[in-house]
Amino acid sequence: MIRLTVQRPNQRLDRFITDQLSHPRSVVQYWFQNDGVLVNNHPKKPSYKVKIGDQITINDQSPPSVQPSVKARMLYEDEAIIILEKPVDLIVHPPANHQTLVDQLKAEKRALAPAAGIGREGIVHRLDRYTSGVMVIAKTDAAYHHLQTQFKTHTVTKYYVAMVKGDIVEDEITIDQPILKTAAMKKGTIHPDGKPSTTIISVVKRFRTKTLIKVRMITGRTHQIRIHLASKGHPLIGDGIYGKANQSTNGPLLQAVSLAFDHPITGQRLQMNIPLRKEFLND
Repeated sequence: MIRLTVQRPNQRLDRFITDQLSHPRSVVQYWFQNDGVLVNNHPKKPSYKVKIGDQITINDQSPPSVQPSVKARMLYEDEAIIILEKPVDLIVHPPANHQTLVDQLKAEKRALAPAAGIGREGIVHRLDRYTSGVMVIAKTDAAYHHLQTQFKTHTVTKYYVAMVKGDIVEDEITIDQPILKTAAMKKGTIHPDGKPSTTIISVVKRFRTKTLIKVRMITGRTHQIRIHLASKGHPLIGDGIYGKANQSTNGPLLQAVSLAFDHPITGQRLQMNIPLRKEFLND
């Protein structure tokens, strides 16, 4: 049970709750749909304008877990972590109108670290909906905080493979350009006021009209690879946001093929590699 007291008036009730808590919007919507929100012991609509002194009581039950139609493949699991392969078209966590990776893990009754918040249990990092590849999931709060520190200090090594438009002339490129999120947070751009972002590109194979590349992310900004490659005139094939959508692909051709980090308990360096998807093997 969550209890809140309003200090500032004239704000929508749903917005007030979302601003006060770190829960996804989809979870807040679930509370309203299931009569889980009371104001002064009476149910109110999300559009209700709060008043100073209003006492808000929330029955913070979690939405039921439903298995998504597209599922991740488990690669490794122990008492602290899960390593898995996320497929294309699987969303990692809410807000979403689809079942998520978290839904799958909950439905399978797997232990997940609650520290990340409701709807995001166990999630230390994420991949975009149409990006497939390796992820690590935390099963305990201790593992979550340990892995989170590794991501923040850039000691996790992440490699991706992408297919981009055009023939990249250089064998290796380091793109060091700051990335700024837009207000809608649906698209980012290179801007001097953005956060430092570094991507290292290595050419694997050239096909005249396209190039297969291996990518190492030093930082982990949203859409970083897509933004950096587009800035060089080589957007990812199938990228309808930073390039041009391709009817033959299900989103940008991008796959996280390798992930290496220190185990939260043993300290041993773990590395997981997966093979390329068939889309990358077609000439």
